[in-house]
Amino acid sequence: MNILIIRLTALGDIIHGLPAAAYLKKTIPNLKLTWLVEPAGAELLAYNSVVDEVIVFEKKRYLGSINKPGAWLATAGDIMNFIKTLQNRKFDAALDLQGLFKSALLASLSGAKRRFGFAKTREAAHIFMSDTLDVGNYFFSDEHIVNLNLKLANFMCRSLGFVQEELNTNLLVEQKFATPLPVISEQSKTKISKLLYADKQPNNLEKIIVLAPGTTWTSKIWDLEKWYELSLKIAKSTNCKIILVGGKSEVDTNEKINAFINKNLPEQFCLNLTEKTSLLDLIALFDLSNIVIGVDTGPLHLASAVSKCEVIGIFGSTPYRRNGPYGLHGHSIALNLSCQPCFEKTCPLSTKACLVELSAETVFSYVKQYLK
Repeated sequence: MNILIIRLTALGDIIHGLPAAAYLKKTIPNLKLTWLVEPAGAELLAYNSVVDEVIVFEKKRYLGSINKPGAWLATAGDIMNFIKTLQNRKFDAALDLQGLFKSALLASLSGAKRRFGFAKTREAAHIFMSDTLDVGNYFFSDEHIVNLNLKLANFMCRSLGFVQEELNTNLLVEQKFATPLPVISEQSKTKISKLLYADKQPNNLEKIIVLAPGTTWTSKIWDLEKWYELSLKIAKSTNCKIILVGGKSEVDTNEKINAFINKNLPEQFCLNLTEKTSLLDLIALFDLSNIVIGVDTGPLHLASAVSKCEVIGIFGSTPYRRNGPYGLHGHSIALNLSCQPCFEKTCPLSTKACLVELSAETVFSYVKQYLK
């Protein structure tokens, strides 16, 4: 059996799809599993034991040629070759875990005769599917997206005749559908250890508190002043190392938090690793951490998948029951205002009250139980 999984972006959503991949590998004998993904998530899949092949869809490069007429012919050729690459794999079935037009179209272009996806998705994605699973309001479900993905994988397996029983999602935690991650490389272990233990030996290690303040949606970003206040409260209440992580879009925010801590708590160890870690490095870091605090962003969900530390998510526009840190060590903080969740990239009311009204003291009162 040759199956294609499509989940192009984002990092957190790719992580939430990995338990479904593990379920397919466990359930279908002699399965070859291929994952179609955009470049940013490829590293997490290329070294993953449940994924046999990774095909990278370079959407940004293709779209970038629109304003370059001289490159149109070459780009058209690249796209045709990409489609041929998909079709040459002769997939028996495709599983669309994204539920958008672009992912559903790629499922159709793959040549797979059986295409499985969620019903009632956005952008009429379901019309490209041969088989759909109705889970109610997919984007605003109170059930976690990991469970929904597992349900869809189970639906595929039942439809293809590999199992008969419907998956009981009430037992998923007990059944321990863990998120498969790449094995931590010795290179990443060494790199993180050198960064963390530059000033002290490992046996003198304080608690490691990782902050992941940034994300691409403005409706998910907690105010910078609140991060300042939370950092102070944490530093004054426990002997710890504060680590800042993020990508290119978080450089400015994390530099300001780092500068604030250095100015107001000169004795406090703060390490800014923004843009300095690969995904494999982050896995090594989270394996050594005690607490990770962040908004609804990829590193937060990666920390939850590592399952070694307490992971606390600060939620605004996105549904925390559906998108919160998954597993026994995952915790979510949200105000539950009447407008939450809106699932919009910018606040429709222009107030962002769901995060503006969420105080640092409220978050700290939850965090401090894990600082002991």
